Amino acid sequence: MIKYATEQTAATVRKLWEICFNETDSYDDIYFKHKYSNENTLIYFENEQAVASLQILYYKINYYNNEIQAAYLSGICTLPEFRGNGFASKLISKAEDIIKSKNITIILLIPGDYKLINYYNNFDYEVICEKDNQIIPLKQILDDSNNLQEAYTKFNLLYDSFYVQKTFPDFVAIVEEFIDSNYETKTNQTAMAKILDFKTFIQVFCTNNPNFKNLNYFDKLKNNPRLLTQLLFGYKTKTLTNNIAEKFPEKKFCFNLMLE
Repeated sequence: MIKYATEQTAATVRKLWEICFNETDSYDDIYFKHKYSNENTLIYFENEQAVASLQILYYKINYYNNEIQAAYLSGICTLPEFRGNGFASKLISKAEDIIKSKNITIILLIPGDYKLINYYNNFDYEVICEKDNQIIPLKQILDDSNNLQEAYTKFNLLYDSFYVQKTFPDFVAIVEEFIDSNYETKTNQTAMAKILDFKTFIQVFCTNNPNFKNLNYFDKLKNNPRLLTQLLFGYKTKTLTNNIAEKFPEKKFCFNLMLE
């Protein structure tokens, strides 16, 4: 049975985190202070025991300088002794139904490791960017700023398109976690996406890529949502052998600082 978290079960969710994720108590404090909410948390109960959970967080992404509402699946976890029973799959399916009901057009997540990429492929999630070694100059921005608001303004100048937007409260949480980690180096992360409404993305894509006036390109790809997602985000399109794929421009989507 799947239920939303409540004041009575919130502590149970944190206990799941402590068991499933190798994070410090201080990190968990920051996440649960800034990101966690009962109304965005789903718990799977088996025989009245909480065995799995996830959070649905909401962001906006910048896609060709267009703001698009997005949902981010965070903290997907199952107690070790209950894994392999499909509980996380049921939570993801329920979360997707909730997200669709809000008319949100894309879902994002970070696979915990590369072995999980194939797992999420089964739900039609596809990689749209990968972890790199490009250091985000967060420490320099903080050192060169008189206050957090000034630092936030400078931080936003790092990106002009193809990234997850951060609100000021998001940035406050980022900085708190950054300081708590003793200024651990931050880079872009591997991320996956599932597009729920391809029409929205195709319209924006075609507006910014005039060579794609012929929508027959997309008709040929409608039965392969994962490939179409990869192409619309321009992820490694030059490495694909598909004759249609090579026509899509290669892009770099920046996915970082999600308290991952």
